[in-house]
Amino acid sequence: VLSEIKRYLQSSTIDNIKLAPLHGSLSKQQQDLAIQAAPDGHRKIVLATNIAETSLTIEGISCVIDSGLERILDYNPASGMNRLTTQFISQDSATQRSGRAGRLSSGTCYRMWTQAQQQRLQKHSVAEILHSDLSPLVLELANWGVQQPDEMRWLDNPPASAIRQAKALLSELKAIDDREKITQHGRNMLRLGSHPRLAHMMLSAVDFGQAYHASLIASILTEKDLLQGSNDKSIDLHERIRLLTEAPRHSANRSTQGIDQQLRKRILQSAGDFYKRLRSCRDTDCSKSADRHIDLEMTGVLLAHAYPDRIARQRCPDEPRYLLSNGKGALIPEFLRAHLHEYLVAANLDAKNTEATIYLAAEISEQQLQDYFSDSITHEESVAWNETQQRVEINQTSSIGKIVLQKKLISAKDNAALQQTVQQILVQAIEATGLQCLNWSDKAIALRQRVQLININDKDGDYALPDFSDGALSDTLGDWLQPFLKGENSIRQCQKLDIYKLLLNQLDWQQQQMVDRLAPEKITVPSGSAIRIDYSDPRQPVLAVRLQEVFGLNETPAILDGRVKLIMHLLSPARRPMQVTQDLNSFWQTTYHEVKKELRGKYKRHYWPDDPFDAQATSKTKKQMNR
Repeated sequence: VLSEIKRYLQSSTIDNIKLAPLHGSLSKQQQDLAIQAAPDGHRKIVLATNIAETSLTIEGISCVIDSGLERILDYNPASGMNRLTTQFISQDSATQRSGRAGRLSSGTCYRMWTQAQQQRLQKHSVAEILHSDLSPLVLELANWGVQQPDEMRWLDNPPASAIRQAKALLSELKAIDDREKITQHGRNMLRLGSHPRLAHMMLSAVDFGQAYHASLIASILTEKDLLQGSNDKSIDLHERIRLLTEAPRHSANRSTQGIDQQLRKRILQSAGDFYKRLRSCRDTDCSKSADRHIDLEMTGVLLAHAYPDRIARQRCPDEPRYLLSNGKGALIPEFLRAHLHEYLVAANLDAKNTEATIYLAAEISEQQLQDYFSDSITHEESVAWNETQQRVEINQTSSIGKIVLQKKLISAKDNAALQQTVQQILVQAIEATGLQCLNWSDKAIALRQRVQLININDKDGDYALPDFSDGALSDTLGDWLQPFLKGENSIRQCQKLDIYKLLLNQLDWQQQQMVDRLAPEKITVPSGSAIRIDYSDPRQPVLAVRLQEVFGLNETPAILDGRVKLIMHLLSPARRPMQVTQDLNSFWQTTYHEVKKELRGKYKRHYWPDDPFDAQATSKTKKQMNR
């Protein structure tokens, strides 16, 4: 509005009107210009905030133009932050504003809303206790011995959510104990006469030899911004400290590079007052910082003691978006992005948008967080399956609030509970992937097949062997595989397990003997060779053997106490199948002689007797037999 009026006056060549803004951020001299009467022959236009609603008398006002709007500082207990909210005023505020026009003489008030809207306005302004940060109040109550606000009589009862938020903050600042009673630290905080956050920071700073440094920070945060109106605006708290501690180059009544020297002087005086109070606290020793030494590297550490919930980490490198330790999002506005650090502590921010806007902050390093806030850092282990790497990973996460400081892979070697979890997840992954991901040796496969053959033919349930089918083994991995896992955490490592032994462990000694008797791994033929039986088809086990090795064997071999005959694959000397039969006796009497005629010329070195029933079984050639 000020800019628009200036443009209008210049274009209309009007030079007898004085423009005077009036708000709390102005210096006393600037505010006096608005309050005093205009010089003779001049008129005055004052553009004021709610400061003009007070009992302040502004001379020369005969007309008020009221927008009907106000901006209030609204505390949000959910976020723990303040936000400036623009809203309609109440009816009593409208009356108070209109009174500015007739304070010294008759005047007129123009309201920028209708009479109907006037009737819809709230009659009274909302009490400050209903939308303010109540931590100073709760600390004062605790000092009186009051733990519950409802023990007191209030004109307006403080909101329960704001009380809970205040107690949580005071507990974090060690001002109250677990029973919500004030601590000695809390009493010292009250003696400093500042917000509990700043008081805790100043008391904590004594241990670091930075008592005056913290007092200066508290004064900066309590007073108006030193860089208000400066062209060199920055979010960096270090810049304010530098401007305060460097000797001014001009008179205290003049500004240097846009800096209000009167404000500078007031901030330094306030810092000195804080420092004197701090030294007077019974449980503090400021002797280490009597020289008022300031280590700028400690600014972020000190600020984090005041705002542990506003420690912030950059979401992505080189981006202005941050995650606060309280879980809220925040960003640095575009015109303040001169300094982007990985970690910040935000001292001044609002919560007016989805993400809060940071206006004042200080850098802090991850190492400083580790060194000075180790008690606030939590370490959690999470166990999860990495599909890409095909392994179970244990991630140890170090966090301060909602901010993850470090995330690294660790071993479960010395933690039985973690080992158990790793094993369970690994077994679940194997079940989901399928049993084929394990290293099945021929012996392991054969044992499964032998047991399954017995189970298929066990119509009466006489043998009671475990089920070694794919479905059953997959469903019972926790019984036959998991107990034998040690440090394995991947499928690749599980492929080194001896699956044969693991399956054999599921059979007691009697069952193992029974399997060997009913479904032997090998069978000895007349030549003396032990030939492995193929159980790949559990309904039709196969014995593949060279023809010459079963001369004299009149009947087909059988297993399972003679109930299941083997299918015989009779092989040539070159181990090629010549005949498949389950009736060996019939083969000798009929088909053998045709096979002999066909192959005797091809395999002259081998024995082809005329009577296979009485012939000597052999695995040798004729020449070898005659030696």
